[in-house]
Amino acid sequence: MYFSAYGTQENRCICRISRNMSIVIVYDINLTSVILREYGDFISVVFLQKTPTFVAIGGMVLLVSYAVRGGVEVLGRLAQLFLPLTFLVFGR
Repeated sequence: MYFSAYGTQENRCICRISRNMSIVIVYDINLTSVILREYGDFISVVFLQKTPTFVAIGGMVLLVSYAVRGGVEVLGRLAQLFLPLTFLVFGR
């Protein structure tokens, strides 16, 4: 009986799909880290000069993770919360 090194046709297909998915996952993690770093640098340079970059990035990560976990209603609640604070801070 002959055994192939790659297994059956289904196993080869699953292996190909998992390899492609791992490439996409690594690309997504890389892209997310670049975007977060750009955001943190922008906030630290333009608005909060004395604040470390990781604080701006951490705040954004917490805000986004809370919004993703809660859904659309949380986005509306956060907008209600931060709109008056934005006017107080930037409306001097």
